[in-house]
Amino acid sequence: MAPTKPRKTRVQWTYPAVHGQRLRDARQDLCLTLAEVCEACAALDPLATFVTSNLSRYERGEGNPSPKRLRALAQVLGKTPDDFLVHPRNRRTTEDVAA
Repeated sequence: MAPTKPRKTRVQWTYPAVHGQRLRDARQDLCLTLAEVCEACAALDPLATFVTSNLSRYERGEGNPSPKRLRALAQVLGKTPDDFLVHPRNRRTTEDVAA
């Protein structure tokens, strides 16, 4: 019998973690409801599904939007996607600069 190749281990991929309170604060600063944000996001990307219950889950930290949805949310809220990430890449904090 011919030797078989070892199987590659599959790495579980997850969406980047979103800081829900920042998302909620940005929405409330613009005086927008969950439904209004979802409608605006759906207008930007008709193929993506935006549901108020999912947006509420993102704000409570119970889930993370896909990168595509995060970009749409950030555009509607006038921010960049990195503004909502828990650990944004390539961003130095004031503590890093002081050290």
